[in-house]
Amino acid sequence: METEITQKIDSAIKPAQKIAIILPERIGVDALVSALALSRKLQLDGKSTQIYSSAKKLPKLAFLAEHQKILQNFSSSDEFTIRVSGSKVKPKQLRYEKEGDDLLIFLTPETGHIDESDIELLPQATGYDLLIIIGAVSLEKLGALHSKHPELFFNTPKIVINNQLEQEYFGSINWVESSASCLSEQVAEWLTSDDRLLKEDLISTGLLAGIIDATQSFRDPKTTPQTLAVSARLVNAGARRQDIIQHLFKTKSFNLLQLWGRALARIKTIPEQKMLYTLITEQDFIKTESTIELLPQVLQELVTMASTYQLIAVAAKSKEGVQVYLAGRPHIKLRRLAKDLDENIEAVLEPLNSHFYFVQIDLANQNLEQVEEMISKLKLTGI
Repeated sequence: METEITQKIDSAIKPAQKIAIILPERIGVDALVSALALSRKLQLDGKSTQIYSSAKKLPKLAFLAEHQKILQNFSSSDEFTIRVSGSKVKPKQLRYEKEGDDLLIFLTPETGHIDESDIELLPQATGYDLLIIIGAVSLEKLGALHSKHPELFFNTPKIVINNQLEQEYFGSINWVESSASCLSEQVAEWLTSDDRLLKEDLISTGLLAGIIDATQSFRDPKTTPQTLAVSARLVNAGARRQDIIQHLFKTKSFNLLQLWGRALARIKTIPEQKMLYTLITEQDFIKTESTIELLPQVLQELVTMASTYQLIAVAAKSKEGVQVYLAGRPHIKLRRLAKDLDENIEAVLEPLNSHFYFVQIDLANQNLEQVEEMISKLKLTGI
């Protein structure tokens, strides 16, 4: 659906030849597939595009046969950076020799051999005509991409696309659609006005996956008739709904299910505060052969299950102390609650889904019993 704002975006894109799509440091399926769909549209329009995110771990998109690689960083303006992937073969030693005007670089792996596909030259942070930033309420949410290359973001025109009310308007063009259930719905309304794009599986299946994941298969209260209409358009265009469901909702790891089960067994509620919390011990991680990195997923499952509560807390024993996640609805002052747990902390507020935000707090030199008492004494406001 062409609107005044999308027409402005199309006009800004038209003269650009080299475009970078930038994602936040923390991303889910919704933001990732939105970026991939937009990148595909730009490629079909003859633009050179690359997607960046400093995220250490990306959502798995097994339902998409292949998609563009997401880069974690740029080269600086005055040097080239060569990345050697250690995912298959670990690089062990590097040496170089001059051969006339040429430079020969020799890499020795620990075992096996390094393939050409393991080596990539990172693009320089210069030469981009346009940046399209998706799903970031501020430049700080881009993490190292922004902190290491502030000049790129200062000097280059920026289009910002998001659906969060907390959005900072730092772009040359800011498209904030707070009525959209998710980014995928927002982007789909724009791209599906072109029948040519609807035929692209990366766009139709990808964007439907983003909508399904963000709305918990249309169960989220923010799902609107417009969400369903956009989804129907994508399905009619050939989006593979069953493949999406199979890979998004039927492939949770056994470790996660076990850890979630232990979290459910320890749930406690404080009805007068509309609060629910649970604790995870060291033994829980040992027995389920899992790690504390699964904690955000446990929180996500609890929020989906107990969405009638205003505040949901998960506390787990870590090596340094206790790691706590607090998730609350937009009117809950999560950063103030974080300070109630540790007055020295400056917690970062992040969106969890369309109705909940969360903060992470690391409490050093604390045990679970102490933290449980602190959580139970939290006082909510605005309920």
